Amino acid sequence: MKSKREEASEATRQKILDAAMALFREKGFDSTTMRDVAAAADVALGSAYHYFKSKDDIVMVYYRSLLQQEAGWLEEPAFQALEKPEERIRYCILKKLDQLALHRSALEGVFRKALDPKSPLSPFSTETREIREGNIALFTRVLEESRHSFHDDFKPVLPRVIWLYQMGIILAWFYDRSPGQTRSRFLLEISLLLFLRALETLGLPLMGGFRRSVLTLIQTFDKIMEEPAS
Repeated sequence: MKSKREEASEATRQKILDAAMALFREKGFDSTTMRDVAAAADVALGSAYHYFKSKDDIVMVYYRSLLQQEAGWLEEPAFQALEKPEERIRYCILKKLDQLALHRSALEGVFRKALDPKSPLSPFSTETREIREGNIALFTRVLEESRHSFHDDFKPVLPRVIWLYQMGIILAWFYDRSPGQTRSRFLLEISLLLFLRALETLGLPLMGGFRRSVLTLIQTFDKIMEEPAS
């Protein structure tokens, strides 16, 4: 059981986080300062820095909160009723887009910064490794519990490949200015089945040489992206 002091500390931390996300929406990530955040949360600047070292730190906490929410998706009855991998993957990616849509305007500045390979907010950075691996683990569970026919050679890399596919959809979604981002959602619909069928085709006996080349390509790309930017 938490003490009153611990509960008060958590409440203050959450108040600062909520104030920051509201300011990111109103003023933009780049224009918001930690002093602005402290004022909006009605706490001393030193107190804001006690809980969060920087704006990047605030975003990292937000990232982790998203990951915690995602773990619950696989327990939802609507997800449990799905068996095909394309249905399960589509469910998770659409949930991800809905999740991000709640703070779309707040995240636009964050997204621009995350495109910098040297940024700690990059999805490929050392700082976001825990979150990245958590998302990949989600797709590992999605595949393990689905009825699929992917070749065994792909088992070690397939969750990461699907995570990369999701990142591509998210990239399109952030650039999408259609109402409700309908174009990027349509992109998901028309590309997901093609993407998975291509992976299944690589499992055919006659595709052995090509399959090994694709695996080498994936592994090489993975090594490049895992190397910290200097």
